[in-house]
Amino acid sequence: LRPAAGVETTGFWTSRHLAGAPFATRRSLGRGQVHYIGTYLQGAALRAALDLACADAALRPQLPGLPPG
Repeated sequence: LRPAAGVETTGFWTSRHLAGAPFATRRSLGRGQVHYIGTYLQGAALRAALDLACADAALRPQLPGLPPG
């Protein structure tokens, strides 16, 4: 993955042969954003990616205070 000008890298590999290479990017387009994630996410990594995307979109829970899950 080689991000183009105007594309922000939001995640990097931390180990093995891809250490330091980006796996997630974000680009603003007009009033929206595009997130690209070039890996399979599970558990905490998936939650972190969803939290970032929801925060960027200014999404809020419809029923605040519910337990996770």
